[in-house]
Amino acid sequence: MDENIAGTVHLHHASSDEKTAVIAEHHEVVHRTTTGNIYVTRNGIELVPTPSTDPNDPLNWPFFWKISVLICICCSSLMIAFCAAGIIPGFMAIAEAYHTDINHVSYLVSVNVLWLALGPIIWSPICDTYGRRPVYLLAMFITLVSSIACAVAKSYGIQVFTRMLQGFGASGAFTVGAGSIADVYFLHERGLYTGCWIAIGQSGPFIAPMITGAVIENAGWRWSLWLMAIFAGVFLVMMFFFLPETLYIRHLGTENIENTAGVQPKRKRLFAQMEFRRISPRPISFLEFFRPLYMLRYPSVGLIALSWCFGVALPDIGISNIVPLAFGGVYGWGPRAQGLSNAGFLVGCLLGEAFAGPMSDLYIRYRLKRNGGVFIPEMRLHPVIPGLILMPLGLAGFGVCVQHQTHWIGPVSMMAVTIFGYQQTVSLGMAYGIDCYKPQAPYVAAAMIFCRQLFGFTVNYWLLPWVENQGFQNSYIAQGALTLVLGSGPILLLMLFGQRWREAMPVPKGFGTSQ
Repeated sequence: MDENIAGTVHLHHASSDEKTAVIAEHHEVVHRTTTGNIYVTRNGIELVPTPSTDPNDPLNWPFFWKISVLICICCSSLMIAFCAAGIIPGFMAIAEAYHTDINHVSYLVSVNVLWLALGPIIWSPICDTYGRRPVYLLAMFITLVSSIACAVAKSYGIQVFTRMLQGFGASGAFTVGAGSIADVYFLHERGLYTGCWIAIGQSGPFIAPMITGAVIENAGWRWSLWLMAIFAGVFLVMMFFFLPETLYIRHLGTENIENTAGVQPKRKRLFAQMEFRRISPRPISFLEFFRPLYMLRYPSVGLIALSWCFGVALPDIGISNIVPLAFGGVYGWGPRAQGLSNAGFLVGCLLGEAFAGPMSDLYIRYRLKRNGGVFIPEMRLHPVIPGLILMPLGLAGFGVCVQHQTHWIGPVSMMAVTIFGYQQTVSLGMAYGIDCYKPQAPYVAAAMIFCRQLFGFTVNYWLLPWVENQGFQNSYIAQGALTLVLGSGPILLLMLFGQRWREAMPVPKGFGTSQ
C-alpha cells in the first residue's frame, strides 16, 4: 500500500507454484508467500491490513471471538434506532398525556436524533485512546439509566431532557462499531460484515414500531420506554461478558514481542481480553474532539456525508416519521397496525443488505482480477447505482399511493422499494469511507453520522407542515427529486473523480490508529 495515497491497496494474488507455509490461525487457512512476506488466504487474496504474529492481535482471533464481537455491536447498534423510533406509534397517546399536539411530540424524536449526531464527536477520541470496550459499556449504561428516566418522566420538559440523554448514550455504539469491524476483519471481508452491522442498525427504526405498537396498544406508551430499558440492560450484560477489547496498536504489539526476546506470546482467554486499560500512549487533546469535522474536508468523507445528509436521510426519516399521519390519519389505523406497516421497511432493509454486502465483495474480487490486483476504494461505489435509482422512485410512489388511498399494500410496497435502495447506499457508502481511511474509521463514521443525524433533527420541523400543506403526492414527488439530485450527485462525482482527489489530498496523520 502506498502510504501517501489513502485507500489504494496493491493486493497480491499468490500463484499456484509459490511455496507457502501456515503462519497464523484464522477461520480461513492463512499462508505466507515466499516473496515479500505477503500474507494471503488459500484463495490467493492478500490480507490487508497485514496481521502481526501476535495471537492476541484481533485479526488473528478465532472465528467465534470475531462473531461474538459482531453480534454485540449489532445489538448495540439496534438499540440506537430502537430508542429513536420506539415511541412513534404512541404519538397520539403521548400528546394526550402531556396536553400538547403531535408536532411537539415529534420533537421527542428530533432531540434524540440531535444527540445521536453530537454524541459521536465526543465518543470518537475516547475510543481511540482508552479502547472500544469502555465506550460500549459506558454508553449502554447511560442508555439504560436514561431509558428508565424517560419511562417515569412526569412532564414534557423532563421527557425532552431524558430523551436527549438517551440519544447521547445510544450514539456511542454506532460511533465505535465502524472501528471495531475494521479492527477484527480484513479488507476483503469488510463489505459483508459492515453491511450486517449497518443492516441491523438501520432495521431498528422499522423493527421497533412493530414491537412497541402492540405494547403501546395493550399496556400504554410508557411501557415502550420500559422495554427500551430492559433491552439496554440485557445488552449491557451481554457486552460485559462477550465483547473483548478490539483496539490493537499493531506496531506496539510487535515491539512487545521483540522485547520478550522473540518468545511467541500465548493467546489470552476470552475473558482475559476484557480488562480496562489505556491502549494508546498518545494523550487526548482538545482538538481530538473536532477530528470528525476535520475529516469532512476529504471528499471521500465529505461528499458521502453530503449524500447522507440530504439525499439519504429523506427516504428513511421522511417516511418513518410520517407513518402516524399516513396510516393513522389517512387509513385510520391504530398503534399496532401502524407498527406492523413497518414490515415493508424491514423487508426492504434485509433484501437491500443481502444485495449490498455479498454482491459488493464479489464485485470487488471480480474487479481486482481485471485491475491487476490493485484495490481502489471507488470500486465499492459501483454497486450503489441501483439504490440511487430506487430511492426516489419509492418516495414518489409512496406519496402517490397515500394521496389516492390505494390498498395498503401499495404504500407498504413502496416503503420496501425505498429502503431497499437506501440500505444499499448507506451500507456501501460507509464501507467506502472506511476503505479510504481505515486508521481513522471511528472519525469517518462519526462525521457521516453527525451530518446525517443533524439533518434528521430538522426534518420534523418542516416535513409535517409540508405534507399537510402540499399533500402526500406533491411533497413526496419533490422529496424523490431532491434525493435523486442531492443523494446521487455526490456519489457520481466520487465515482468519476474520487481517486484523483484522494491522490491529491494528504493522508491524515497524527490521529487514528495504526493500520
